[in-house]
Amino acid sequence: MIFLPKEIFNWYVSRFYTLNSKFNLYPPDKEFFALQKNLFLFQCLYSDFKNLSSKSIIDFGCGIGINLLILKNFDSKIKCFGIDRFKEFEADKQRYCGSFERLISIHDSFGSLLIKADPVTERLNQLPKVNLTVSYDVIEHLPYQANRLIENMAYHTLKSGTIHIATPNQVSLINRIKSFLGKNTWEDYDHWFNDPEFYGHVRELTYYESFKSFKSISSSPTNVYVFNLVPYSFRKVYNYTFYKISSFLSLLHKPSAYYLLASNTLN
Repeated sequence: MIFLPKEIFNWYVSRFYTLNSKFNLYPPDKEFFALQKNLFLFQCLYSDFKNLSSKSIIDFGCGIGINLLILKNFDSKIKCFGIDRFKEFEADKQRYCGSFERLISIHDSFGSLLIKADPVTERLNQLPKVNLTVSYDVIEHLPYQANRLIENMAYHTLKSGTIHIATPNQVSLINRIKSFLGKNTWEDYDHWFNDPEFYGHVRELTYYESFKSFKSISSSPTNVYVFNLVPYSFRKVYNYTFYKISSFLSLLHKPSAYYLLASNTLN
């Protein structure tokens, strides 16, 4: 794992808060969590893009897609595409960030392209094959045949390109403590029990399961990177030192980390 240089870290944090303030993408109580997670994902993108002369990315299940916006700010030559069903962003869902149409407008103004399509099954031949395909917080929502998502990503990836799959760790330290205290580690009960549509997690992965993610498409080794949250109470003093400390602490016992990113370069 290549940690971000201090100047890139400071630039990213400033840009994230600026974008969120301007476009109201994340509510105040979710902003610090979103910053930390997206910073970790950007760190992995930076690591893979660092030495490429031509850069392109497709985000499968992109949702808000804030890192596509930040990548376009970082290097306007990067070709950025996002694919999502966007059912969770229909106007009647009253998301904090607004509707799918609003997100399209924001991304258009930055030069990134959002496409309304099923990221699991739809082959988008109008798009070029890219250096990097990513999917964050998607695979755990799939009720079956999660391999279809990875195979679709591989279809859109250049030979020797890289795939990222990121997901919460089902057996993280936080979840282990919850289980010990007799608390359910899955989605909110009322949402699952009462709502007509369920967008929650169906099956999360463990650290060791993440290594199996690409076995159907690649024989090259898989790397799994990990991330832990800094508590919300530290949000006002969060800086590069906290970032480095939390990153190093994540490495002490990877199987209990909060969040996982599996990476594989196609052979």
